Amino acid sequence: MWGLFRVGPATCSPQCPDTVTVSSVQESGSKFVVQGVLTVSPETRTFANSVTIHYGDQSGEAPVDSADGTWTFSAPGSIPATLTAISKNAGEAVYSSYRTELPVVPKSVIAKPKEKRKFTRR
Repeated sequence: MWGLFRVGPATCSPQCPDTVTVSSVQESGSKFVVQGVLTVSPETRTFANSVTIHYGDQSGEAPVDSADGTWTFSAPGSIPATLTAISKNAGEAVYSSYRTELPVVPKSVIAKPKEKRKFTRR
């Protein structure tokens, strides 16, 4: 088991953003789907109402669930190499795909049984 929590300052300066997390990025048919979650703003103690996703030269917005801070974004096309999620409370998360090519699948090897020796110890 593991847990994750945020430790922030007791009092915020003018720039005290929330924390944005990209939980998953997956292809779904002819589109890609990004899911994430964010924390409440330490300053206002409320969730941002939306997250803006920037990918390539495009961007889009995802509404944030005010009950738990989750959000989902989908757009046509394949998964971009990099995308950035920025909340209205200035939190930011960057996703980078490190997969550049498909993994190599090893060929199966058939093991040959050892030949029986003529002279064996008993």
